[in-house]
Amino acid sequence: MKGFDVLYDPWIPVIRQNGKRDCLGIISTLEQAHELKEVLCDDLLETYAVQRLLIAFVMDAYWSTGQLRTVSDRRSLYQRGYFDCDVLKAYVDLCKTEGSCFDLFDKERPFMQSAFCKELDENKRTGVSKLFIHLPRDNTPIHFEHSKPGKLAVSPSKCLPALLATYCFSVAMVQGYPSSVNGSPCYYFLIHEDNLFKTLVLSSVSQYEQGQQNNNMPVAWRDRDIVVPKEAFAEMSVLSAFTWQPRRISLIRDDDGLIREVYYQQGRNYMPIGQWRDPHTALRVSSKGELFLLKPSLGRALWRDIGCFGATSGNTGISPRIVENYSKIRGMGIPCPVEAFGIVTNKASLIALAYDRLQIPDCICEEQEKAKRLTLDLIFIEDLASMLSNFLLRMEYQISERDKMNSKIKRSELTDEAQTKFFSKMQIYITGEYFAMLEAADTSVEWEDPIINSVNETVKKCVLETLNDAKRGLGTSARQLQAQAGNERTLLVILNKKMKERVAYE
Repeated sequence: MKGFDVLYDPWIPVIRQNGKRDCLGIISTLEQAHELKEVLCDDLLETYAVQRLLIAFVMDAYWSTGQLRTVSDRRSLYQRGYFDCDVLKAYVDLCKTEGSCFDLFDKERPFMQSAFCKELDENKRTGVSKLFIHLPRDNTPIHFEHSKPGKLAVSPSKCLPALLATYCFSVAMVQGYPSSVNGSPCYYFLIHEDNLFKTLVLSSVSQYEQGQQNNNMPVAWRDRDIVVPKEAFAEMSVLSAFTWQPRRISLIRDDDGLIREVYYQQGRNYMPIGQWRDPHTALRVSSKGELFLLKPSLGRALWRDIGCFGATSGNTGISPRIVENYSKIRGMGIPCPVEAFGIVTNKASLIALAYDRLQIPDCICEEQEKAKRLTLDLIFIEDLASMLSNFLLRMEYQISERDKMNSKIKRSELTDEAQTKFFSKMQIYITGEYFAMLEAADTSVEWEDPIINSVNETVKKCVLETLNDAKRGLGTSARQLQAQAGNERTLLVILNKKMKERVAYE
């Protein structure tokens, strides 16, 4: 049976500038990248994983020729506007002379997989659905997977993006299954521009930008070492990380060309999580001053963590390296269009997919004073949201005539709905009027008071509107109205005090 050449056989779903869909191999995708709008798979995680592979391919190709050593080199490539076909061809020839193979079903070196080994893989056969992260997989009546192993059948072009997403978004499991190269699920960021070439170049890094790392660790297709289950690694390189294999996987193709089963087990394990800094991830600072990867969570939009992208010398977080150097490629005064991908999990089970887009103002990334102002205002907004929830929870218990509030209960349906409405209002304000004020502010004069006053007035208005909406569901008896009025007065007193403290001391 004919093999599947990932360089030329179509498997990457793309959108052309006229909106039409197409499917291309790696070489055609890169050669036409300046004419394509974007990569868009059926699943968002696959969309990111495929682009991560393309970025690794581009970086390794240009690194190998010495044409992507510095930020200046990357800027020159960006200004050229398209990828050099000769560079891509030379890179493929180099890989093949080293023994690399781009056939998905090669017996010795299948692309982005492990060749079947009877000693290691014989009892590790399972259904191909294992690769599709978004498919329900549980033993509850709602999520139980009723199909028998092997029943799901997919083509190679559909299976490869799922295979890549499995590597990118693997979570630690029982029996020694390691997580992805970045540990527990985190946000992965891309710079999303108006064509695929720009997206890939702006989401790449030069050798100088990545800094010190183990450059002897190659991309997966140039790595001659086999994937040994649970083998521990203490070092990392960006090229190895972008094609890291925390699972040992081999696709099994049936006579009809479809894939129903795979060999699947533990893979490589990068141990010193925290020392490796992925250029596509952001770090946040905890209340104790510790750095953690920025992770998605249910009901929390990305704008609430935009302080991590600020030029604050790590006081609140550290932005992805691709965001740090965006202005060096694109120039000053241009907002950075960020696209975020992630998953929310609970005990290695998928709870939700996370996806968001955000235009990050240039001033936040470049000016520490403005980044600090943003951070303080976001803290104030979060503080008021928590305070509003606490008051609503207290009102609920008073009105329900309970003797005292159960201190273990921190939220209710009413508080969840109120927070959602409050943050929705604040998102419109922050990403619109607030960002415009921050961009226009002249830091050579007194500039913060107008912004503080604007935030205070907007927050107060949104708190009261949200409170009034919530009160409609709390009853209209004399006792209920009295409890509502008392709590509202107290809330206003505390709110006004917090607003005065901001003007006086910040």
